[in-house]
Amino acid sequence: MGNGITTNDIQRQAIKDALAEELKDKRVLRDEALALIDEDERKLAELERLVKEKDSLPDGKPSDIAITISADVDEAVTGLKRLQRELRETTKAVRELESAYKDLHDAEDKA
Repeated sequence: MGNGITTNDIQRQAIKDALAEELKDKRVLRDEALALIDEDERKLAELERLVKEKDSLPDGKPSDIAITISADVDEAVTGLKRLQRELRETTKAVRELESAYKDLHDAEDKA
């Protein structure tokens, strides 16, 4: 954003010129419309200036943003441990059931 003319500047001027041409016979309305446009342009310039100031350090360099996230994961860890215990018990029960079926199958084969 130097001191040169930008595309936005050219577009704004083209809009102003077209509006002035359209309202050339209605001077009061034209003047009011152009005054509103000028006021909006001043507000935009002020907003741009404020954004530059806010996003930069006093030396003009962009500021860095550090974000720290704190999370309480104790409940999640406790739940996962509980689930792990249940899975171990279920696995143990399935193995015992498999063993019982195998013993039953072996007994049927011998009979």
